[in-house]
Amino acid sequence: STFTATNCSFDSNSASQGSGVYMTSSSVLEMSSLVLRNAKGFAVCDGTGTLTATHFDLNASYQHFLLDEACLLTLYQVNSDGSTAFNSQLRNQVISENGTKSIIHYSYPCGSGQWSSDGIEHGNTAEYEDVNGLTIDYNNPYCDAGVDHPGDGIVCSDSCSSCPAGRYLPFTIDRYRHVGIDSCLECPVGRYLSDDDTSGNWWLHDDLDDCAACPSGRYGHETGMAECTLCIPGSFAPNYGSLFCTTAQAGHFVANEEATEELPCPAGRFAAGSSNIECSSCDPGSYQPEEGKTSCLVAQAGFFVANQNAINEMPCPPGRFAAGSSNMEC
Repeated sequence: STFTATNCSFDSNSASQGSGVYMTSSSVLEMSSLVLRNAKGFAVCDGTGTLTATHFDLNASYQHFLLDEACLLTLYQVNSDGSTAFNSQLRNQVISENGTKSIIHYSYPCGSGQWSSDGIEHGNTAEYEDVNGLTIDYNNPYCDAGVDHPGDGIVCSDSCSSCPAGRYLPFTIDRYRHVGIDSCLECPVGRYLSDDDTSGNWWLHDDLDDCAACPSGRYGHETGMAECTLCIPGSFAPNYGSLFCTTAQAGHFVANEEATEELPCPAGRFAAGSSNIECSSCDPGSYQPEEGKTSCLVAQAGFFVANQNAINEMPCPPGRFAAGSSNMEC
C-alpha cells in the first residue's frame, strides 16, 4: 500500500514510537511539506518499506525515523547549509538496523508534471561523503535556479522540464518516477493535452483531469494525443471523448469536416450507400417526396417527371398519355 502525507505538522515528545506512521510489509510512505517537532519515532519501518521525504522542516535533535534492515529511507533536504555539524545531527535522528539511508542536500525530486534525466532538479555534480553507510550529497544550492555559475566552478544540469503535450504525471516525490520523458504518463484514448511549453506550465500536466475529452466532431484513437483528429466529411462524432467517428448511414450525408451530426437527404434526393458527403439527385422520370431516403420512386403509367430533384410526379394533361413507367413526358 502507498500512504501520502502532505502539508502536515507533528509535534509530540510523549507519543509512542510509530505514532505518526507504522509501516510493515512492502508499504510506501511519501511525505512532503512536513513539519516534525519533538516527534521521536514519527515513522517506524518494520519490514521492506520505502520512506521518502522532501520539503520538510525538522528538529534534528530527535530521532524521527526508525528503520529495520530491509527498509529504504531517502531524505531530500534543503533547509540547511550542508555543514558537517548539521549532517551529524541529521544522521543521528535516523536509527537503523542496517537499513539503507540516503540524504540528498540542495535538491528536490522533480515536482508534479515534471521530469529530468535523473529525476531531481539538477544532476549529481557535487562531492559526496560516506559516513557510517549514510550518503551525503552536497549539491550546490545555486543549482536550484537551474543556471550555471562558471566563475565559481559550478556547472549545473538542466532543471526539470514539464511533461510534453499529450502527457501528465500526478503528484509523487519518488524521484525514480520522474526519470526521463517516458516517466510522464500518456493521456488515455478519447482525451488530449495540447500544452507543449516544456519550460513551464507543469500545473497543466499534473493530473489525469488535465487530459481533456475530445470535443464533439473530433476523436482520439491513440494514447498521448496532443490534439484530437477531425472527423472527415462523410463521418461525424456527436459526443465528447469519442474514440472514432461514425459514418453517415444510407439516406444521410455529412458535407463538412468536424461534424457533430449527420443530415437526412432532402426530398428529391437520395443516398444509397454509407459515408456519403452529398446526396444524389433523383433523375427526370423519378421523384422522392420524403427526406432521408435511399432511392427514388419512378413515375407510374399516366404520370411523368420532367426535371431532376422532383418531389412528386405529375399526371399527364388531357389529350396526352404515358403508357409505361419512368416517364419524363407524356
